[in-house]
Amino acid sequence: MISSTVETEDALVSKRSPIFNLEELRTRAYRVLAVAANWLDNHTAPCVAVLLFAYLPLALLMAHTEQLSSDELYTFWIAQQPSLHKVLAMSREIDLHPPMHFLAERWALHLALPRWLGARLPSLVAGQLTLLVVFLLGRRHFGNLVGLVGAAMLWFSPALDFSWSNRPYALWLLFLSTTVFCWDAATGDEGRPWWMPGLLLLSGAAMVSDYMFGLACLLPFFIAEVFRFYRRRRVDWPVLVALIAPSVIGLAYLEQIQSFATNTFSPRYLPSIDLGETMYLELLTIAGAALAACWAVAALLVWKRPMRSVQDREPGRVRVEQWAMLVSLALLPALL
Repeated sequence: MISSTVETEDALVSKRSPIFNLEELRTRAYRVLAVAANWLDNHTAPCVAVLLFAYLPLALLMAHTEQLSSDELYTFWIAQQPSLHKVLAMSREIDLHPPMHFLAERWALHLALPRWLGARLPSLVAGQLTLLVVFLLGRRHFGNLVGLVGAAMLWFSPALDFSWSNRPYALWLLFLSTTVFCWDAATGDEGRPWWMPGLLLLSGAAMVSDYMFGLACLLPFFIAEVFRFYRRRRVDWPVLVALIAPSVIGLAYLEQIQSFATNTFSPRYLPSIDLGETMYLELLTIAGAALAACWAVAALLVWKRPMRSVQDREPGRVRVEQWAMLVSLALLPALL
């Protein structure tokens, strides 16, 4: 009799309880996100669409609202010189960067576009392509979701600001990303397309032809090749030639280096320990906070559930030469 009464009261309490308790909400949210994650991991086109719609409105708005200023005016002025010879001469004497970005902006300024858009068009396009390359690099090894996370970290970093500035930096970041992508594809143990070392050469040459420190950015790949040689016990000559050939372009920097003696620079742009610390902190703070917030939400949703990759995919293996390249690339600003 007592047991029957208790069961009746429990039933009444359960009827009066909220329809959704915390655990049920968590379970439903987990299921929704799991379905979305599996769908995105199986469909690349929607991931690309996410990157397009996340980037284009912001980049166009920033490019339109911010006026050309400071070094952007130098770039704008040099790109409008009456002859290519004059463009090359002024880039070597005043701005001191290789000419690729000036030539790209010179072409863009001849298009029927507003001045703000034409001046920044090469950087705007480069910023979008860089996000896609970073996504494809993560996708190659770990799937679409990791590719999206990698692109999101770039989106949240101060490097994205290069995308609405008519300076060489957005193109440099694009060519650096494509050099990483091509080197990774050319050095995989599973084989490579015959033309991939040639694409690596072109990407490295473009990077060196756009930005003076592009030459230094080849150093991590040489370090990685040393580690790869010790692992494989043989030299990969096509890849090595693809890295050495762009380095020869650095000989053209000699005139720019001589011009440093006749140029003055604001103290805020001169290298220092404080400037290096600020760079690393700004690079990691916002992107790290965004990643930590997403990790916290994910931890709540997968509470008491095993952490596993979508579709039970085997996690990608990072080779020792890949670690060498990534670590040396991360430390390169400190070295410079």
